Amino acid sequence: MAVLDKQLIPIIGKKKYFSLLARMELQEMLDHNKTVKSAGEGKKISQKKMLERINAMRKKNDEVPYTLYWLKKTINQL
Repeated sequence: MAVLDKQLIPIIGKKKYFSLLARMELQEMLDHNKTVKSAGEGKKISQKKMLERINAMRKKNDEVPYTLYWLKKTINQL
């Protein structure tokens, strides 16, 4: 679970804060998948499940959910 200090919201804005938090969460899930792949143990997280987790976090904070297009575009950028 990605953690980002909420005191940044007044500085960078709510939209940017939750965008950064979503990208950090996605990076953690991608790192998990790489670890699972190299170790050969455990279960990888699907893109659909990644999107569900990120959108659940965004929904709790009254943010607009992301689409699968956003997820794929962001994965390619990371």
